[in-house]
Amino acid sequence: MKKLSLALSLGAALLVLVSAPSTSAPSNSVAARDKQSILELPESDTVSLRYLYVWKGVIVGESNAVLEQQDTVWRMVFDFRTRGPLKWFSKGRHVISGVGRFQDDGSPLPGQYLSKGRWDGDDYLTDVTFDDASKATFVNVERPPKSEKKWPLEPVPDALQTGPDPATLIMIMLEGSWLSEDGLASSASFDGSRVVEHSLTCDDQSTLLKEKDRSIFAGPATECHYGFDILAGHLIETEKQKRKRLKQQAKTERKAARARARGEDTSPKIWFAALNGADMQIPVRAHVYSGWGTVKMFLADYGTDTDHPLISEALALPVKDSAQDSNLGEASVGAPAE
Repeated sequence: MKKLSLALSLGAALLVLVSAPSTSAPSNSVAARDKQSILELPESDTVSLRYLYVWKGVIVGESNAVLEQQDTVWRMVFDFRTRGPLKWFSKGRHVISGVGRFQDDGSPLPGQYLSKGRWDGDDYLTDVTFDDASKATFVNVERPPKSEKKWPLEPVPDALQTGPDPATLIMIMLEGSWLSEDGLASSASFDGSRVVEHSLTCDDQSTLLKEKDRSIFAGPATECHYGFDILAGHLIETEKQKRKRLKQQAKTERKAARARARGEDTSPKIWFAALNGADMQIPVRAHVYSGWGTVKMFLADYGTDTDHPLISEALALPVKDSAQDSNLGEASVGAPAE
């Protein structure tokens, strides 16, 4: 079921871009950050989203997201957790948050990225702070010793430790200007441990999505094919691990080939649509194939109010004193240790 868990992460990739918990180079020493939480900013335009992840007709995951924009500052919080039968094999929860500012042309810049996960009883934490030039000035990654020993990663070169981080890249994607006129887009993101190249290839005509029991959305949407490639922070494999990985990849590809022969599309896909009250393109559906079958993501709920339980939950979390003030004016970078 670990492959199914991975498929869930990939299925939400354009919404959360959550990377597998991993290690990184030693942290940089920086001044203390302002303790104001990113979840205590003034009221502003807010979008709340709820997604369900379905495998073979059964709900196996759920996520909630809150995206907020105000004059010069953006912030987001995303919470994913396993549900149903998947919890029997891989019980887990992952929360990421990000805050940054907008440039004069409206494009988002990174400020702070936080990621916290608990999977099968083990805790994972990542905290990255960026300066005005989008250079990472503080990196802290914590994971269980057994994970460090079993899955060590190559250190990311200093020159590649730059934004956007996954949260900032999400904001860039949703803002819409990332895509070129021919419907292509690609960008690398640094999550504290790895640099990953993300790519989209989108159709120039809308696709009509049919009504589904799990989804609140039906109508025209833009279909995009998603891909990714790890550029830095590769796994340091033993020969045994490499042989096992290549064997599993070959097995998965054989299953995918059989699925394609049956007429199934095995490429990861995300559908975007503009919803009422949101000045952005929202992911409304996703399909990701795995050796266990296709995981489908559906937009199950949508709102534009600030009274969202995820905000209340995140406000109760502590604030870390671990990074520098990033010149966001009154809305200084500070966030729960998620």
